[in-house]
Amino acid sequence: MAKPAIPPGLHLLDRNEQPQSGSPSPRPSCGPADVQWSTLKPVTIRGAQICPRDRYPEATKPVCHFVGGVLSPLLANVLLHYSFDAWIHQWRTRHARGQSVVIRYADDAIVGAQYESDTQRVLDALRERLAKFGLALNEDKTRLIEFGRFAAQRRAQAGLRRPETFNFLGCTHYGGMTRSGKFMVKRKTQATRMARKLQELRAEPRRRWHAKVPEQHAWLSQVVRGHYRYYGVIFNARALSQVYRLVKRMWLKALQRRSQKSKMNWKQFDRVQSVFPLPRPMIHQAWHGAAG
Repeated sequence: MAKPAIPPGLHLLDRNEQPQSGSPSPRPSCGPADVQWSTLKPVTIRGAQICPRDRYPEATKPVCHFVGGVLSPLLANVLLHYSFDAWIHQWRTRHARGQSVVIRYADDAIVGAQYESDTQRVLDALRERLAKFGLALNEDKTRLIEFGRFAAQRRAQAGLRRPETFNFLGCTHYGGMTRSGKFMVKRKTQATRMARKLQELRAEPRRRWHAKVPEQHAWLSQVVRGHYRYYGVIFNARALSQVYRLVKRMWLKALQRRSQKSKMNWKQFDRVQSVFPLPRPMIHQAWHGAAG
């Protein structure tokens, strides 16, 4: 069966424009609440056309616009699947000399190749491919690095420092060894993400100074528990413990500043912790999942 042709364009609506007089405004019988259908003057963006004209023949130019919904990243995924995923699978099958691996999440991607020549070729080809869709790589975040089992050995022989690391989805990935001497990609919380999170936590308790202690505890527990769930990967226990200690200190300072006559100290704060303890760091990733 032949694959359907890719539609020519995605038409997005300018919310500030008004419908043309006498023009019908068709609406589908069912669909997500964050999509509104109209026949307003469209702005054409290269991608996938989501409103086929054969379904709404009464519309002059069927278009859609988004009202703060979750459809925008979904459409971006559709576009990147055609412009990136399908293309790079074909490229590495036809042109790569050695093995390669590709990981993409939303608009972040990692491309690994066995040979350095393949990495440079795929980078140049990817720039040309994205340019056809009006897209471009973020040059500040795009790098070519040496990474893998033999990177440390090769760099040591060349008199260079240890291999570089890279950030992906909020974690810093670096090469390491297990106790049995096998190479393994390890992860830890990205330093900038941790600093940003702690800065947000410092600002939020100021708005909750006069909230009751059980309410503060419930909010802080929810925050740190979510942090542990996301960053609770193997070899990241030190960063989780650091977050736990800093959050405890922030909570103590917030309780001390509730009143000028406050006499809250660490001893009294430990009594509060005995009744309202913060969740302790926990690794949620199974070892066999990390080894795979």
